Amino acid sequence: MDSENSTSWLHWLMLGSVLLATGWIRYHLIDVPLERDEGEYAYGGQLLLQGIPPYQLLYNMKLPGIYAVYAAIVSIFGQSHSGIHMGLLCTNLITILGLFFLSRMFFGATAAVATAATFAVLSVGHPVQGVFANAEHFIMLPVVAGAILLHFALRKTKARYLILAGLCFGLGFVIKQHGAVFIAWAVLVVAADWLFIDGDKKVKQVWARIGLFSLGASFPYLLTCLLMFEAGVFEKFWFWTFDYARAYTGQVSLIQAWDALSIRAARILAVSPILWGLVALGVPLIAYCKNRRTAIFVGSFAVFSFLAIFPGGFFRPHYFVLLLPASALLVGATVSYLGKLPFSDRKYFLKKGLPTALIVAGLLSSLYLQRHFLFQMTPAQVAIYTYGKNPFNESLEIAKFIKRDSQPEDRIAIIGSEPQIYFYTGLHSATGYIYMYPLMEKHDFALTMQQELIREVEAAGPKYLIFVHIRASWLQKPASHRLIYDWFEKYVKNYERVGMVKIFDHDTRYSWDPAVAWSPETSHWLEILKRKDQRLP
Repeated sequence: MDSENSTSWLHWLMLGSVLLATGWIRYHLIDVPLERDEGEYAYGGQLLLQGIPPYQLLYNMKLPGIYAVYAAIVSIFGQSHSGIHMGLLCTNLITILGLFFLSRMFFGATAAVATAATFAVLSVGHPVQGVFANAEHFIMLPVVAGAILLHFALRKTKARYLILAGLCFGLGFVIKQHGAVFIAWAVLVVAADWLFIDGDKKVKQVWARIGLFSLGASFPYLLTCLLMFEAGVFEKFWFWTFDYARAYTGQVSLIQAWDALSIRAARILAVSPILWGLVALGVPLIAYCKNRRTAIFVGSFAVFSFLAIFPGGFFRPHYFVLLLPASALLVGATVSYLGKLPFSDRKYFLKKGLPTALIVAGLLSSLYLQRHFLFQMTPAQVAIYTYGKNPFNESLEIAKFIKRDSQPEDRIAIIGSEPQIYFYTGLHSATGYIYMYPLMEKHDFALTMQQELIREVEAAGPKYLIFVHIRASWLQKPASHRLIYDWFEKYVKNYERVGMVKIFDHDTRYSWDPAVAWSPETSHWLEILKRKDQRLP
């Protein structure tokens, strides 16, 4: 499977068609409302643009690179959910283009088009929540760029390529911790390239290569630490991204992890069976590839991409986006191999037509199996289809109501896990606890966190409270501390109800002051409360 550097006008035409089709599909769903993670990232980016550092009004275990990414997106495309998804669309298109060039280095232009098309279809799929701007999409862009630079570095032995490759992988890490797996992969590739290919080089030269790469890879994180220190939030930053993150990842048992992996994998395979069959066929083809550099690079990338979805054992749908670039490369390997089968010239159709027919069948069948989701549903319906009765559509209406009677200096507190409302309103949170999940978990910090939330809310005296009576917004466990519930029952006496949002199976009912009604009539509802000394006019 040697590379074929020639790229004809037909290859460029096919690549252009892939990019145009991807843009059209994603643009059709660009108005999907933000889900929770997107809401967190958007709020974090919004605060950064206001000069407020992470871990001051927003606590979370993720590294702050994702907030910088969102800050860039909303500054370019606007502070709205559609602007954020336009940023995702552009990121996805650039990643597709990067994978085309990476695949072409190993397998030639035809296989590269197959790689690009496979990633485009898999990454927009419903089973990986592909139309939502999760951090994994933004990790893979610098990782793919880093992989291209790393390949250049191994072939040309240029120090600048190693440093730039390391910088790209380091950026992936500060976007989200899962990116650390790809840094480990790159170090392994550098060492393996010397061991199996350039064995005549001295050991110190290999260590020099690893040192240059590590210099680039460590820079983004070291810079992040310095910026957090200068902003006066380093203590919070360290607690949330190290101490709490360590406690968080130890909560899932092996049985729970296996169940989650099995369920997610089955759903992903079900909507793209032919494509994943081509991925599976590519595994042995890469393992026995005569070109050692290709076998090491692509094969180990697939292994480490699989490992990247493992941290914590949660196997959330969007984690599998980390696996998709390597999977698309394996499809490229399969197409390349099938195109080189020793058919005679009289059987040219089999030689070229077989891989083309398989990849086209795989792409079209995947799109057909997801036709309702990708082509027929409205953005609001996509949110419900993906997340059920979570209040993501409703958050837009709640934010509109609050903004009508708010000033920029007003504060709000959401007693639930709906940070997208902070972003939509443009108002600051009364507490850094934008999620209730850490307060409900089984670790030593939970009670202290509840106490800190109470102190922060009482000190801020928010104008509005939003109480979320939806299990998915809390994930309360039998052993969860109940301090926050007991406190809220007393504290809420300082507020009065000005809005109710009741979510049913097929519709949502809103009631606003002065006609607000109680009687939820459903287990999924939100209550909007206003401080009694600030009634609506």
